Amino acid sequence: MSARSVLAFPIEAAKELLHQLRPLAQDKSPFTKRLSPAETRLAHFVMPNVVGGSPVRRMDERTANFVHPSCGDWRPDKDASEVVREH
Repeated sequence: MSARSVLAFPIEAAKELLHQLRPLAQDKSPFTKRLSPAETRLAHFVMPNVVGGSPVRRMDERTANFVHPSCGDWRPDKDASEVVREH
């Protein structure tokens, strides 16, 4: 998954997400690919140990980024270490 994959959350869901992710905050990017200053300027990083599900309507074939028209739910039934890209 790319660092540019973005979900659009309703404001109340975004507040709840912030509340749940705040304890997982970290200064360094969890991505293996080094990100440019422009990509990280407004970024907030968290430890990658929670899983969220979101319907993927399409994938940008040029960049391989997911395009998400809607937000999904937390997936407490999945461990983050087991998540792989589904084709």
